Amino acid sequence: MNNAKVKSSLEKILKNPANNFIIQGSNNNQIIGENIHINHYTLSEKPKVQKIVEDHQYDSSIHISPEQQQKIQEFVEDIAKMMDGLGRENYYQLIYGNIKRKFKVPKYSLLQQTQYNDVKKYLYIEKAKFRKNLRILDSKRFKEYTIDAIVKIWRMLDTEIDLFSFASEKLNKKVILLEKLSINDIDTLYNRVMYQKRKIDKNKIKMSLNQKSKILS
Repeated sequence: MNNAKVKSSLEKILKNPANNFIIQGSNNNQIIGENIHINHYTLSEKPKVQKIVEDHQYDSSIHISPEQQQKIQEFVEDIAKMMDGLGRENYYQLIYGNIKRKFKVPKYSLLQQTQYNDVKKYLYIEKAKFRKNLRILDSKRFKEYTIDAIVKIWRMLDTEIDLFSFASEKLNKKVILLEKLSINDIDTLYNRVMYQKRKIDKNKIKMSLNQKSKILS
């Protein structure tokens, strides 16, 4: 309580003859009267403020592995490079920021292992959206990027099937050079190749789970 206010209150009380009062206390002042009851407490210590610090420490038993972090980095980098120079956006910051907001984490390395598959699905959807935007903004660049992506993904699949044979079958035409294809054909081929990749990835996961179950049994 403000000392000046206390002094002013006391003076008014003392000047009023109707008030019978007793003053008690040393460090704490207490005035008791028929018409009044004022307490003034002096705090010897300031109240302690408890600081709550959020735990942002990485825990390998809960959070995504370094390999999974690398996969996310590669995905984000691929989208950012695809869109680089189009508009004023920093696509790295944009995509990482979207991941953190959507999955409610302070940084992507603290994504939980249980969230990893959902994050991958989210990034596939985001990539598809960005590819559509690229096609609208710069069709030539879209075609170049998509051809490059088709070739890289096909090499990763490590299949004995020739890419041009695969393209000829899926597009129902003889394909000897990807660059000669229309933008629609290139987009269709990309989607077919991505479907193959997802199918192979699922088979790999199944085989891995079967091996683990055999070891445990």
